[in-house]
Amino acid sequence: MGFIESCARPVNVRLLSEDETEALTADDEVLVPSSDFQPHTGLLERARIAKERGGRDKVRVLSVYGSEYSVSTVYVPSEGGEEKWLLKDSGTRISTALFIPDLDEPEAIERLRKALRSEFGGGVVEVWNMRSGPVRDVRWDVYEIRHDLVPVGPKPQRGKAQTEWREVERRLIASGVRDGHERYFMGKEQMGWSLCIEMHNPEITRVDTI
Repeated sequence: MGFIESCARPVNVRLLSEDETEALTADDEVLVPSSDFQPHTGLLERARIAKERGGRDKVRVLSVYGSEYSVSTVYVPSEGGEEKWLLKDSGTRISTALFIPDLDEPEAIERLRKALRSEFGGGVVEVWNMRSGPVRDVRWDVYEIRHDLVPVGPKPQRGKAQTEWREVERRLIASGVRDGHERYFMGKEQMGWSLCIEMHNPEITRVDTI
C-alpha cells in the first residue's frame, strides 16, 4: 500500500463552476486541494468557505483540520464524476478548558485520566498537551458595550486623542462566571461594540453560559 492509499480514500467529484463557487456560503462543505501536500498528489480535504474571499480567481477556505488558505479549484462529491483521493480522519482532537470544582490540581488530573481510561480504554486516548492550574474563587460579569462617537469631558489638548466616549447601550452576556472563564467570551463583530468584564454584582440575574 502506498502513501496516498494509506491516508486517503477514493471519491468521485465534480469541479464547481465560477458562478457555483461564488454562490457558496460558510454553511456549505466542499472538497479542496490540501495545502499540506504537493498539488500533483491530487489529495483533497473537506473545508468550508472562510469569511474573507481569496481575491481574484481565488477562494478562501477553512479546512476541517484547522488550516485557512486560498484555492483556485473547488469540488463537490458527484456520482460518476472524476475520481480523486480524499484525506481520511483518524479520530477527533478536543481542545477544551475544563473546570473541575472542589478538587486540587493533582487529584483533578488523576480522576480525569481515570475517567478517560475507563471510557475509552488504557492507551487509546493520547494526551498531546495538558495545561492545568488552580482557579481563584472570584466571579465576573461579562457585558457587551456600545459607544457612540460623542466625546465626554473637556476637549483634549492639541496632539492628544479623545479617550472617553458616551455609553449608549449595555448588554449582559453572562453573570457570575468563574475566574478565567471570562476570557473565552467573544464580543459582537460589529463596529462600535466592545467586551467589558467587571467584578460580579450578586444582584444581577444569572445568565446560563452552557
